[in-house]
Amino acid sequence: PLAARMPFLPHVVMLRRSGPWCGRSGFDIASVAKGSLEKAMNQHKGSFGMNLIASARVAEVVSDREALRFSFAVEPHLANGLEQLHGGAYAALADVFTTAHLWGVRPDVSHVSMDFSIQYYRGAPLNARVICETRVAKFGGRVAFTHFKFLDADTSAIFCEGSHTKAVLSKG
Repeated sequence: PLAARMPFLPHVVMLRRSGPWCGRSGFDIASVAKGSLEKAMNQHKGSFGMNLIASARVAEVVSDREALRFSFAVEPHLANGLEQLHGGAYAALADVFTTAHLWGVRPDVSHVSMDFSIQYYRGAPLNARVICETRVAKFGGRVAFTHFKFLDADTSAIFCEGSHTKAVLSKG
């Protein structure tokens, strides 16, 4: 089973691809699921507060030519006192998902955050099914630009959206 191959993230249930490739450079969703998402989650493992994010149950990862879509349900450990997805959880998940997307496009480079911007519109209630859609706008030799948005899986209402700019450091 997938959980045996990805012990750090035992809650990934299903991976599927709606199109043959994702991203302008083209990559198979399996490389994102097995390598990039694992690498992004492991990078944050043990960091302050990130173990809660690592326990998020990503139910499905879907790709098409332009975007990756990570779906999950809002669980109590990710919620704030209002029983909605915590703003910090949105931000941490966006960081992990956009990083996984970049590593899926170019696994040979390292990068660090330069700028992270998020606009919150509404809270995702407990048990809501949420989709985080990530897109790589440009991946240059020195800077990578990504965009993300969190949507209600049932209504497509936008919970929040933002951008994540990363400095490209090196190969390997």
